[in-house]
Amino acid sequence: MYKPAVQYDDTYRTFVSEISKATTLDRQQIIRAALFVAGQSKEYQRILKAHLKENETLPTPDWNKTDHDLWLEQPGGTKKEENNNGHNKKVSTIQDNETNEIREVSNEELSTKHIFKQQGGIKLKIG
Repeated sequence: MYKPAVQYDDTYRTFVSEISKATTLDRQQIIRAALFVAGQSKEYQRILKAHLKENETLPTPDWNKTDHDLWLEQPGGTKKEENNNGHNKKVSTIQDNETNEIREVSNEELSTKHIFKQQGGIKLKIG
Protein backbone atom coordinates (compact mmCIF):
# COMPACT_ATOMS: atom_id res chain seq x y z
CA MET A 1 0.00 0.00 0.00
CA TYR A 2 1.30 3.44 -0.96
CA LYS A 3 0.96 6.05 1.83
CA PRO A 4 2.07 9.43 0.49
CA ALA A 5 2.38 12.52 2.66
CA VAL A 6 0.68 15.25 0.65
CA GLN A 7 1.19 18.95 1.28
CA TYR A 8 -1.20 21.41 -0.29
CA ASP A 9 -2.56 24.93 0.14
CA ASP A 10 -5.19 25.62 2.82
CA THR A 11 -7.69 26.28 0.02
CA TYR A 12 -7.57 22.58 -0.88
CA ARG A 13 -7.72 21.58 2.79
CA THR A 14 -10.88 23.65 3.27
CA PHE A 15 -12.42 22.22 0.10
CA VAL A 16 -11.69 18.61 1.12
CA SER A 17 -13.03 19.28 4.64
CA GLU A 18 -16.25 20.75 3.24
CA ILE A 19 -16.70 17.77 0.91
CA SER A 20 -16.12 15.40 3.83
CA LYS A 21 -18.74 17.20 5.93
CA ALA A 22 -21.27 17.21 3.07
CA THR A 23 -20.81 13.55 2.06
CA THR A 24 -20.25 10.14 3.60
CA LEU A 25 -16.68 10.11 2.23
CA ASP A 26 -13.57 10.50 4.37
CA ARG A 27 -10.57 12.61 3.32
CA GLN A 28 -8.67 9.62 1.92
CA GLN A 29 -11.63 8.59 -0.23
CA ILE A 30 -11.97 12.16 -1.52
CA ILE A 31 -8.30 12.34 -2.53
CA ARG A 32 -8.44 8.85 -4.09
CA ALA A 33 -11.58 9.85 -6.02
CA ALA A 34 -9.80 12.94 -7.35
CA LEU A 35 -6.85 10.83 -8.53
CA PHE A 36 -9.24 8.24 -9.98
CA VAL A 37 -11.03 10.88 -12.06
CA ALA A 38 -7.81 12.71 -12.97
CA GLY A 39 -6.42 9.62 -14.66
CA GLN A 40 -9.32 9.70 -17.14
CA SER A 41 -9.56 13.52 -17.43
CA LYS A 42 -8.68 15.37 -20.64
CA GLU A 43 -8.07 18.55 -18.61
CA TYR A 44 -5.58 16.74 -16.35
CA GLN A 45 -3.79 15.30 -19.40
CA ARG A 46 -3.62 18.80 -20.93
CA ILE A 47 -1.97 20.16 -17.76
CA LEU A 48 0.53 17.29 -17.63
CA LYS A 49 1.39 17.58 -21.34
CA ALA A 50 2.45 21.20 -20.73
CA HIS A 51 5.11 19.82 -18.33
CA LEU A 52 6.06 16.68 -20.24
CA LYS A 53 9.77 15.91 -20.50
CA GLU A 54 11.35 15.62 -23.93
CA ASN A 55 10.95 12.17 -25.54
CA GLU A 56 8.46 11.04 -22.85
CA THR A 57 4.80 10.09 -23.12
CA LEU A 58 2.06 10.13 -20.53
CA PRO A 59 1.14 6.77 -19.00
CA THR A 60 -2.43 5.53 -19.25
CA PRO A 61 -4.25 4.52 -16.05
CA ASP A 62 -4.56 0.82 -15.22
CA TRP A 63 -8.21 1.29 -14.20
CA ASN A 64 -11.50 1.89 -15.98
CA LYS A 65 -14.15 4.50 -15.19
CA THR A 66 -16.27 1.73 -13.67
CA ASP A 67 -13.63 0.51 -11.14
CA HIS A 68 -15.10 2.53 -8.25
CA ASP A 69 -13.93 0.09 -5.56
CA LEU A 70 -10.39 1.30 -6.31
CA TRP A 71 -11.03 4.73 -4.75
CA LEU A 72 -14.04 4.00 -2.53
CA GLU A 73 -12.57 1.29 -0.29
CA GLN A 74 -9.28 1.03 1.56
CA PRO A 75 -6.56 -0.52 -0.58
CA GLY A 76 -6.72 -4.28 -0.62
CA GLY A 77 -8.46 -7.07 -2.41
CA THR A 78 -12.16 -7.85 -2.60
CA LYS A 79 -13.57 -11.36 -2.84
CA LYS A 80 -16.88 -13.11 -2.42
CA GLU A 81 -17.44 -15.68 0.32
CA GLU A 82 -20.43 -17.82 1.16
CA ASN A 83 -22.11 -16.96 4.47
CA ASN A 84 -23.99 -19.34 6.84
CA ASN A 85 -27.17 -19.14 4.73
CA GLY A 86 -25.40 -20.22 1.54
CA HIS A 87 -25.53 -16.69 0.08
CA ASN A 88 -22.53 -14.84 -1.27
CA LYS A 89 -21.20 -11.86 0.67
CA LYS A 90 -18.51 -9.40 -0.33
CA VAL A 91 -15.34 -9.52 1.78
CA SER A 92 -12.54 -6.98 1.44
CA THR A 93 -8.96 -7.12 2.64
CA ILE A 94 -7.99 -3.83 4.28
CA GLN A 95 -5.06 -2.49 6.26
CA ASP A 96 -5.83 -0.76 9.54
CA ASN A 97 -4.30 2.75 9.51
CA GLU A 98 -3.51 2.69 13.24
CA THR A 99 -2.06 -0.81 13.67
CA ASN A 100 -1.04 -1.59 10.05
CA GLU A 101 -2.79 -4.94 10.60
CA ILE A 102 -4.19 -6.51 7.43
CA ARG A 103 -7.58 -8.15 7.92
CA GLU A 104 -10.68 -9.26 6.06
CA VAL A 105 -13.92 -7.36 6.63
CA SER A 106 -17.48 -7.76 5.38
CA ASN A 107 -19.68 -5.05 3.87
CA GLU A 108 -21.31 -4.54 7.26
CA GLU A 109 -17.97 -3.59 8.82
CA LEU A 110 -17.13 -1.31 5.89
CA SER A 111 -20.26 0.74 6.61
CA THR A 112 -18.60 2.05 9.80
CA LYS A 113 -17.87 5.77 9.40
CA HIS A 114 -14.77 7.21 11.04
CA ILE A 115 -14.74 10.90 11.95
CA PHE A 116 -11.30 12.23 12.82
CA LYS A 117 -10.30 15.40 14.66
CA GLN A 118 -6.81 16.59 15.59
CA GLN A 119 -7.17 15.40 19.18
CA GLY A 120 -8.55 11.97 18.32
CA GLY A 121 -11.48 10.32 16.65
CA ILE A 122 -14.97 9.07 17.11
CA LYS A 123 -16.09 5.78 15.64
CA LEU A 124 -19.75 5.60 14.58
CA LYS A 125 -21.38 2.34 13.50
CA ILE A 126 -24.15 2.99 11.00
CA GLY A 127 -26.68 0.26 10.33
